Amino acid sequence: MKREYDERMRVREPQIEVGVRVLVKTEQTKKSDSRWDPEPYTVTDMK
Repeated sequence: MKREYDERMRVREPQIEVGVRVLVKTEQTKKSDSRWDPEPYTVTDMK
């Protein structure tokens, strides 16, 4: 069932690895605030 859902929704594994730059989602306090932290972060370690 999960496999069929994933195929229909075109789910794929995340492409995150050490050294990749990412944006971090923030809480919006106002509607006009950006949803993303404007400073990109670099991934240094994976769990």
